[in-house]
This record gives sequence, C-alpha cells and structure tokens, in this order.
Amino acid sequence: MENGRGGSRRQPGLVSVVDTAKAVTISGIAFMVPNNVAAVAAQYARSGIWIAPGATKRAVVERIEFSTTGAATTMSLNAISVAPATLDFLIRNKVMNGSAPTAVQRAFDTVGSGSGLTVYIKAGSSGVYEPKKPLIVTPGNGLVVFNNAINTDLVTAFDITEEANT
Repeated sequence: MENGRGGSRRQPGLVSVVDTAKAVTISGIAFMVPNNVAAVAAQYARSGIWIAPGATKRAVVERIEFSTTGAATTMSLNAISVAPATLDFLIRNKVMNGSAPTAVQRAFDTVGSGSGLTVYIKAGSSGVYEPKKPLIVTPGNGLVVFNNAINTDLVTAFDITEEANT
C-alpha cells in the first residue's frame, strides 16, 4: 500500500524491441550487389551500382567489400554521372526469393583508372569500406570501385537499400 492506495504501477502487456535492420530486410528493400569483373588486357576493372535518370528510387549504400586476386593495388571509390557499359539487375534481395530492385542496377566495365577515396589492398587480399554515414546514390548517378592496377580482376559486394527519392 502506498499513500493510502493499493495496487501496482505495473502495466500489463508485452514490450518488444524493434530491430530496424531486420524490419528493413523483411520489407524487401535490402539488397546484396555481388560482382566479379575479369581482368582485361590494358584495362582497369570497374564495378558498382547505377540508377537511371528519371528513376523514382535512390540507393543507400551502407557497406562495400572489394578484393582482387592480382598484385597489390589501390582501389578508388568514385561517383559517376555517365552509365557504365554493362548494366543488369543481377542483384539479390536479402529476402530469399524476394523481388529485384526497381531502380538500382549492377554496373561494370573496364575503362581508365579512377580517382576518389583510395584504399591500398595487399596482393590477394580484400578490404571493406563502411562509412559512418551511408552514401546516397540518386537517379542519373552511380557509385563505382576502380581497381587501379591494369589488367587485374575486381570482386565487389555492395550492401544497399532502395528507397523513394523524395
């Protein structure tokens, strides 16, 4: 009894913690973008994502993994505004058998070397770029990783979500 009253301050019911990462995945807007660009003589491998101009969605990039089986090199992360030579929708929804993204496309080709954020990679090893704040790719733009070693392969995996471009 407290202050002359009986009872309890407890509320009946269930308390649950919302796992936002899981909720985003379950909603079907979380994707894995794997890619493997083969070495081409006298060329530099480039891999990333592209969103066509006029699309109603944008990509939120939370993590990028990259590696090469070749010699030690540097990898450059760069924004682009011209579509790469090869585009497709071979992107995996994190809900198995979930739908493909509506705007984000996998992009890759071989071109001249890139510039931008540069990371050194030891021979045959891998690296991860996980920014403190996500990178946003809007329609008419892309985000690519360049392997700055000529005639060397590039393997990448982007961890993204697709959301309305409002």
